[in-house]
Amino acid sequence: MARSATVSSVTDPQHTEALRVEVSTLLAKGGVREVLPGELQAEFYSRYFLVPKKDGRLRPILVLSGLNRFLRPLKLNILTNPRVRQAIQAGDRFATINLRDAYFQIPIWEGHRRFLRFACEEKIFEFCVLPFGISLDPRTFTRCVDAVLGPAARRLHLLPLGSWLCASQR
Repeated sequence: MARSATVSSVTDPQHTEALRVEVSTLLAKGGVREVLPGELQAEFYSRYFLVPKKDGRLRPILVLSGLNRFLRPLKLNILTNPRVRQAIQAGDRFATINLRDAYFQIPIWEGHRRFLRFACEEKIFEFCVLPFGISLDPRTFTRCVDAVLGPAARRLHLLPLGSWLCASQR
């Protein structure tokens, strides 16, 4: 939502310390940076909070639905079960790789970071790298991987949200 005043992320009071730790971790990894008072203008703020996962850990959520309304969806060929079955050949070997923080390898142009801001404890932060939640994320990530890996990427099948299914023939 576009705002000219600080909008604090709403969080369960029990998660306040965990959210503080999450933001500190993002700062340490270079995933976000604190926005200085002189840099504030009419920005686009999103809510940032934590939700419990099945295993008891907490998952950070950056709500970018307001921003996504302004973005044109791009087609992405996501690997589906029928496509996996078609690709499997006798004797193939498989491995899956979960690329935790893989999107953090893709920087956001400084002029666009103002659209990826959130507030936490009276401070404003902005993502410096590709966060989860933008409708263009999977396609952007896939294109970056394709550019780096070139022909080898044809045997790496991208699954949604930063996982790879690797197949090799004997």
